[in-house]
Amino acid sequence: MEKERELKRVNEGTILVVDDDALSRRYMRDLLVGEGFSVIDIDDPRRVGNILKEREIDVVILDLNLPFMKGTEVLCEIKKDIFLKHVPVIIVSTENEVLERIKSMYSGADDYIVKPLEGGEFLTRVKVVLRRSRQDLDANPLTKFPGNVSIQREIDKLIKEKVPFAIGYIDLDKFKEFNDYYGFKRGDEVIKLTAGIIIEALHHNNSPINFAGHIGGDDFVVVTTPELIDNVCNFVIESFNKRIVDFYDEDDRSKGYIISRDRKGSITKVSMLTVSLGVVVNKSLSLKHIGQISQLGADLKAQAKAVEGSSFVKKEF
Repeated sequence: MEKERELKRVNEGTILVVDDDALSRRYMRDLLVGEGFSVIDIDDPRRVGNILKEREIDVVILDLNLPFMKGTEVLCEIKKDIFLKHVPVIIVSTENEVLERIKSMYSGADDYIVKPLEGGEFLTRVKVVLRRSRQDLDANPLTKFPGNVSIQREIDKLIKEKVPFAIGYIDLDKFKEFNDYYGFKRGDEVIKLTAGIIIEALHHNNSPINFAGHIGGDDFVVVTTPELIDNVCNFVIESFNKRIVDFYDEDDRSKGYIISRDRKGSITKVSMLTVSLGVVVNKSLSLKHIGQISQLGADLKAQAKAVEGSSFVKKEF
């Protein structure tokens, strides 16, 4: 198998090209690099998942007929992963049958281009898919989690489909004081730690409706089934408590607190960061609007924050 190759010109975006035909791969690569894209091209579809998790990919161009896995199988693997499904995928194929196009689009493809490729049309359609993706995705720039628009869309969809779900509103306690004391760079690292823990929690408790979003700052949401929400919350709390100590200097870690000033200017001891979750369970489907759910979540989160240490407070409706 040919080794992964990456070519760059300017930062117009990064494209992953997956095709076992070397000439076809080179043709697409040369066209894209000529337009200012970074290009990673591979011939083994089994490597796609790892690359998408390790690198920031803007578009995947995927041949339909590949060794080891069909292009549609790779496509389905991407689209069923809650943290990868936003990545647009373009299918390229010598097959011009209407049925193949329909199957690919129903599987989640953003476009379907028939080989042999015409350079101008190919580039135009790649750029259109990329532009549409960037307009639709309101991802947080730090964590890449879906933002408020996507969160609302997800909750509205579950309400409309009458699916029981649980949503946890997650907040870090004393984060402002930590940020002021250690600076924004370390604060950002804590935010990324929290996002990573949420991903791990959902992967360990996988369900068809798992979803995570980043409201902003140190505020997150996690959505799963009513049956799994306790496991998710406990995983987040235990992992956060265990790993947050590594973000403190040794002296502060041994003391168990940092020194800060309150709003009145008085010096105060601030304990280590903890995490609080307010959990709303829409088990009986009585909640019909995200505004209602958000307010309930905020109230429950406030109750959790009033408890010393990391905790979650849950209520079923």
